[in-house]
Parts: sequence; C-alpha cells; structure tokens
Amino acid sequence: MTPEEFDAINEYDEQYDYELIHGVLVVNPIPSEQEAEPNELLGFLLNLYREQHPKGSALDPTLQERYVRTADSRRKYWVIDRFRDRRERDLSDPAPCRI
Repeated sequence: MTPEEFDAINEYDEQYDYELIHGVLVVNPIPSEQEAEPNELLGFLLNLYREQHPKGSALDPTLQERYVRTADSRRKYWVIDRFRDRRERDLSDPAPCRI
C-alpha cells in the first residue's frame, strides 16, 4: 500500500489502530485500559516535570499517539513537539523526537 492510499482511507473500524510500515498495512486492536494507563502516567509525569521542575521549561510539549509521516510509512508515536511555536507542523520532517 502506498502512503497516498493509506491517507485516502475514510472508512475504517474504530476498534483498531492502523499503521503503514514500509508499505505494509498493520492492524492492531485498540489498547486496553491496562495497556494504555502507563502511557497516560508517562504523559502526566512529563507534564508535571515541565511545570514544576526548575529546568522543566527545557522539555518541549509531548503529543500522545500521533501519526508521523515518512516517505513510505505512517506510524503512531509519542512525539516531543519541537515545533510548538509553529502554526503548522510538517510531520514528514524527521526532526520531531519519537518515543
């Protein structure tokens, strides 16, 4: 599958996550609450550090489960948003840090 074909999909089953990895469509069930909870905790702790630690302003905002576009893939990652001051982000630029 091409990235253009993946991006053009309008109808899908919301009980699944879809990623395009090097041209291969990967389908996984939505994570359960028990699987997602550690990610929520990580986001909370990162935000707490950013707001309360003396050097917390050095940490850019994090975006949970965002599609990152590459030449042949559409992957979901946690993204440390290094472009928070830009009105538009080009997520095909590999500069955002992925977790």
